[in-house]
Amino acid sequence: MNKKYLINILKLIIFIFCLYYVSSKIDFPNTVNALKKANLLFYSFVFIIFTIGIILSAFKWNFILNSLKIKINFKTAFLIYLKGFFLNFFLPTSIGGDSLKIILIKKINKNYSAKSAFISVFFDRFSGLIALLFLLLISTIFIEENIIFQVKFFLILSIIFVFLMILILLLRKKIFFLLRRFIKVKKAQKIIYKFDKLFDNLFKEKHIILKILIISLLFHTMGIFAHYLLFISIGINIKIIFVYMMLSLSRIIDSFPISFGGIGVRESFLIYFSGIIGINSSYILAYSLLSYTLPVFMSIFYLIFNLVKRIAFKK
Repeated sequence: MNKKYLINILKLIIFIFCLYYVSSKIDFPNTVNALKKANLLFYSFVFIIFTIGIILSAFKWNFILNSLKIKINFKTAFLIYLKGFFLNFFLPTSIGGDSLKIILIKKINKNYSAKSAFISVFFDRFSGLIALLFLLLISTIFIEENIIFQVKFFLILSIIFVFLMILILLLRKKIFFLLRRFIKVKKAQKIIYKFDKLFDNLFKEKHIILKILIISLLFHTMGIFAHYLLFISIGINIKIIFVYMMLSLSRIIDSFPISFGGIGVRESFLIYFSGIIGINSSYILAYSLLSYTLPVFMSIFYLIFNLVKRIAFKK
C-alpha cells in the first residue's frame, strides 16, 4: 500500500478516536445552552482582535518575504495571505494554503524564487512555534504543580518537538552538507545548495530574526487573550494563565502531523485539560465551536471583498 494512504488511514483512525472521546464527554444540550448565552459584545471584541491579529501576521510574513529579497508591498502580501487563510479553512490541512502562497508569489514575478517563498512560509510558522513555546514556558511558572504533573506528557512532547526543530535549524549546515554528500544527483545537490544559501542570508541578519520573533510573540499573545475573552463570553470562569498554558500547548500540538489540520486532536486536548481544572466539557466544546466561527466570518468577508472587486472591475 502507498505510504501516503497509510498515513491518511492513521490520521483517520486518530480522528475517529478523538471524535469518540469528545462525544463521550459532552452533554450536547448544555453546549447549545452555552452558545445561546454567548455575549455578543465580547464576541465583537474578540473578532476585532482576531482581525488585527491576521493583519499583524500578514505583516510579519511580508517582512520575511522582503528579507528574502521578494519585494512586494503589504497590500499584495495581505491579499495573498488572506487567500491562503481562506483555503486553509476549507481544507483538512494547512499545506494547501501554504502551497497557494508559494504559487501566487511565483505568479507575481517569475524571477522570484519558489525556494525563497517556501522558506518564508516555513519560517513564518516556525517563528510562531518559538513564540508559543515561550508563552508556554512562562505560563508554567505560575501554574500549580499538580496541574503541570497531569499534563507533563504533552508538555514534554511539545518542548521536544519545538527544540528538535530549533536543533535542525542550528545544525542545518551539517545536514545540508550530508545531504549533498549522499545525494549524487547534481540537480538535487544544486537545490540543496540554494536552500543552504537562502537560510544563511536570512539568519545572517540577527535583528531581522529578532523582529520576526517579537511580532510572532505579539500575535500569539493577542490571539490567546482574544480567546480568553471568548471563554468569558459564554460564562466560563477561568484564570487567564490557564488559557495561556492550555492554548499554547494546544497550538503546538496542532502542528504535529498526526491528524487532518488538528481537527479532533485540538478538542480532545482542550476537554482533557478542562477536566483537570474543573471546567464543564460541554462549555469547552461551545468555546471551540465559537472559535471556528472567527475564520468563517473572516472567509465570508474575503468572499464579499472579492465579489465586490470583480463587479467593480467589470464595470
